Amino acid sequence: MVAEVRPNYESDWAAITAVAARLGIGTAETLRKWARRSTRAGGRG
Repeated sequence: MVAEVRPNYESDWAAITAVAARLGIGTAETLRKWARRSTRAGGRG
């Protein structure tokens, strides 16, 4: 989801923060770690 909305934001962090808020995730840092892990595992982030 982060990768899908990234072009709409000035930075990765802005996209992550927006997605975290939309999904109701406690902190954007948690989502950043998940997205990073997903990217390393061959996902799209």
